[in-house]
Amino acid sequence: MIDKLLLTLPLFIFANCGMSSQDNHQDTPAGLAQISGIQDIKEEFSTLTSLRDSSRLLSVAVPYKCYEESGTVTYYYQGTDLRIITHDYHAGGHYSANNQYYLHNDSLFFAILEEATWMFDSQGGQGATRDDISQHRYYFVNNEPVRCLRKKYSLYSYRDDNPAAENVPNEEVECDQVANVRSKYHTLIAYKDGTNRTRCIEE
Repeated sequence: MIDKLLLTLPLFIFANCGMSSQDNHQDTPAGLAQISGIQDIKEEFSTLTSLRDSSRLLSVAVPYKCYEESGTVTYYYQGTDLRIITHDYHAGGHYSANNQYYLHNDSLFFAILEEATWMFDSQGGQGATRDDISQHRYYFVNNEPVRCLRKKYSLYSYRDDNPAAENVPNEEVECDQVANVRSKYHTLIAYKDGTNRTRCIEE
């Protein structure tokens, strides 16, 4: 059940190098000239999401496996500009995550970090499970956080009234995890350039 919570990304595998890529449309709109507020962030996020979902960004995917963790880091380019990084991974069988980072002029302006854990739930009978989902959203202007949101909810295998993710309200939270978000982001930037490719991705 937990796998269904992660965004599905198309992978195009090179047989010889262990990476995947797609040479997509080049006539994509340039996007905003600059990002100065929350509304600009929402607009640029919507534009990039649409381009990605319609396969109008070039994508390069790097799958990996390290001990009990395995996943895929995917880099999306608009022309030669890196615009989105996604990191899907699983660890230990009961944990999975989908982290997304959005860039404008080589700077992080938006990040969504989602993680899910599952466990057996005796209240639902034999074999019943519960997934606990948490999602954090970080908004940046000029590299500084301007808004941070969080939502948490649970999904039960034996219930028909599970909430849809989009219907769970966000709550405003302190931006006290920004250093951790930046660290994760810079790790993936280094991984793109070939740094630490022989090591585990320590997000």
